[in-house]
Amino acid sequence: MLVSILGILILTIGGLVTVTGRAQLSKYGSGVLQIEEDHKLMTTGIFGHIRHPVYAGRLIGVVGIYLAFRSIIMLILISIIYFMVIRHRMLFEEQLLIGEFGEEYKNYMKETKRLIPFLY
Repeated sequence: MLVSILGILILTIGGLVTVTGRAQLSKYGSGVLQIEEDHKLMTTGIFGHIRHPVYAGRLIGVVGIYLAFRSIIMLILISIIYFMVIRHRMLFEEQLLIGEFGEEYKNYMKETKRLIPFLY
């Protein structure tokens, strides 16, 4: 029971991270990786701590779902598969942003982690 409650809590945290990132992106947050007209580089708020909060929130949510349902094997398998998919997308997105924002984005990359503050 305690593990399921912890899973629901983690799922909620993941949802909050995702929604915060999406809200901060506002009109720039579509499902298509492209530079929008008047696109601005986000470096404050949650983006001041991690470069990809929407992906991070989803990954946290995956952990929460599988803890809630108490399936450690599924937690590991789905987390690994999901990470492999979003890692490819994050690398593509970062190259796109470097192309648009150049040194400004490269400096931002030096100051923030991709998904987990202080780690990765």
